[in-house]
Amino acid sequence: MNTCLLDLGNTRFKWILRKNLGKGPVRRASYAEGNPVETVINALSQGPVFDRLLVSSVRSSAFNAALQLRYPQKIQMIRITDSELMPLAYEDTSQFGIDRYLA
Repeated sequence: MNTCLLDLGNTRFKWILRKNLGKGPVRRASYAEGNPVETVINALSQGPVFDRLLVSSVRSSAFNAALQLRYPQKIQMIRITDSELMPLAYEDTSQFGIDRYLA
């Protein structure tokens, strides 16, 4: 199974393809002005086909929803939730980026 790991930042995004236990190169790009969602879709469509898309995102809900519409059967959004094991100091946990955990 090919899994694409996608990290959507505020100004740039990066992704990597994992095939079975191996991985490909990390790719990076900046969002084009106008339609940043299309920038991501175009970048992903130029690489190998993937069966699953795992996404970490600090982008808006509208941005994430548009991406989910494009890949409805493949996408899984990774989210942060507050837990007793690792509590967050943020009053609003939606403001805490998943990328802090992925580093």
